[in-house]
Amino acid sequence: MMINGYTIATCRALVPDKPLWFLSQAVDLGYGARFKLPRPTRPTPAEVHAMAFYSLVCSINGYALYANYINARDFPEHWSTALDIANRVRQIAGPLNSGRDVRTARLIRSPLAGAVFFRELVLDGQHTLIAVNMSAATVPASWEFRQPVRAAVLFEDRLMNEARKSVRDVFKPWAVHIYQW
Repeated sequence: MMINGYTIATCRALVPDKPLWFLSQAVDLGYGARFKLPRPTRPTPAEVHAMAFYSLVCSINGYALYANYINARDFPEHWSTALDIANRVRQIAGPLNSGRDVRTARLIRSPLAGAVFFRELVLDGQHTLIAVNMSAATVPASWEFRQPVRAAVLFEDRLMNEARKSVRDVFKPWAVHIYQW
């Protein structure tokens, strides 16, 4: 959570007029034992995935991973997570680079919904809503839109049956949902 509160805020203060990219560590060997993980790596693939999209929710224009030892043979889960992130960011590159931030969707407050962070962008009339659960808990969420929409959830093969002004969803731990309408 310090990504936004310290790192991004500091960079924005120092260079307010430039696009900001976030470079994140994908594998840190040797820290797994401290967190009782079965392997000596930290962050987990799920945490890497959540951090990537959390940085985008925090108004980052692009994202990159680094890891000295990441490879498909020794770290297959981290490797496939890195490829998945790259594919998803590529798919939403247009709104990230040329879209403008808007607020036509809102997350209805609930005791658990505070773990879900989101950013809505619009480009050429198409809305893209990036939402990430920054907790290790399953979180139910309810969205409300200014006008009825028929949103698709990218990469999950889900589409609302009809245009609606509100919709419920469930976020698994560290889950990312990218909605478009």
